[in-house]
Amino acid sequence: MVDLHRIALTPVDEMIAATEATGRVLVVDKTLLSGGQVEGIIAASVECQVGAIFSRAANSFTPLGVAANLVLISEDENVAAASGLVQ
Repeated sequence: MVDLHRIALTPVDEMIAATEATGRVLVVDKTLLSGGQVEGIIAASVECQVGAIFSRAANSFTPLGVAANLVLISEDENVAAASGLVQ
């Protein structure tokens, strides 16, 4: 697991090492389909010719206040996405 939360520059070497070790990538993202860190992750994986299964759990709408708890990616969604990668 490489936590990219609030990292401006993607730690490509760590990410590639983790991807090669597992053969899987799960991106849990709170951004839009394009323009987020997922683009850098996929691009780095392609450039390094990493063969892996990719999956994404995402939510692109985050309201403020208590309403945020209704739309943020839940633990259950994370577990379901991760489980899908290992089946």
